[in-house]
Parts: sequence; structure tokens; C-alpha cells
Amino acid sequence: MAFIEALTKHTGITDFESQQMRLLLSLYIHGELNQLDLERYTGVKKSSNSRNIARLGDGEKPTIKRGPGWVESFEDPENRRTKLVRLTPTGRKLLEKVAADVGHLFAAPQ
Repeated sequence: MAFIEALTKHTGITDFESQQMRLLLSLYIHGELNQLDLERYTGVKKSSNSRNIARLGDGEKPTIKRGPGWVESFEDPENRRTKLVRLTPTGRKLLEKVAADVGHLFAAPQ
């Protein structure tokens, strides 16, 4: 709940889906991911992740309106058949602000 509230506070967006939050968190924690790893970390199928990437990215898909530009996908330089996904600098700044707000929830007890 705190994560949702922090995202809303910093973006003004109130209708985040849990899949989108898992995608953002996975990229924040793990950095660049291919679709297979993204599916593993989010528990979301590739087709849904692709839709969420477009919604949170720049809206590359014609059926999805332009997103806030927090994530981007690009060709893996080591395997051109594979796409990698990462946070954009704007997305990383957003997640750093959110982490600062909710980081205490993940701190080890003393």
C-alpha cells in the first residue's frame, strides 16, 4: 500500500495496475532485463509485459496512447533477436524518490 501511495504522490497517477508496479520494481532492482527474466520476476506473461512496457514507456504500440516514458525496450547488442527492457533516467529518478519514501519498510530490524 505504501508503494502505491508513494507512486501516486510523485506522479499524480491513481490507477496503477499491480502488474505495472511489479514491472517497475523489477527493473529498479535488477536493471536491464530480457523478456524471459522479466516474466520470471513479475509473474506476468510476455504479452502483458509488452503491453505494460508500452503503457509505461513511450507508447510505441499504435493501440496504446503515449506513456510517461519511464521504461524503454531496445535490441540486445549481443543477441539481436532479443529485446532488453530498462528504466529510463526519468523512470529511475521516479523510483529513487519512491524508494526514499518507502525504504524504511525494507530495512532490516535492529
